[in-house]
Amino acid sequence: MSPKVTITHLSDLTPPSQERTWLTAPHPTLPIVATCSSDKTIRVYSLTNFTLLSTITGGHKRSVRTAAWKPHMTGESVLATGSFDAT
Repeated sequence: MSPKVTITHLSDLTPPSQERTWLTAPHPTLPIVATCSSDKTIRVYSLTNFTLLSTITGGHKRSVRTAAWKPHMTGESVLATGSFDAT
């Protein structure tokens, strides 16, 4: 028999995107998460206090649909993103 799993809402990420968020990408080692959305932005939030740390704009002309952190980086974080604009 499988153990019982409980899911608990911790907090909303603030401020949220005003449009659809397609994906969240947690950092492999740091307490941060990146989100990508229809408003052509990538947002990076703290998982410590659930606040916005950075908004990345201007890199895409259409909806940003995917994001991933490069693993095994020492001393820096690299985030790759992909969009419907084929970049």
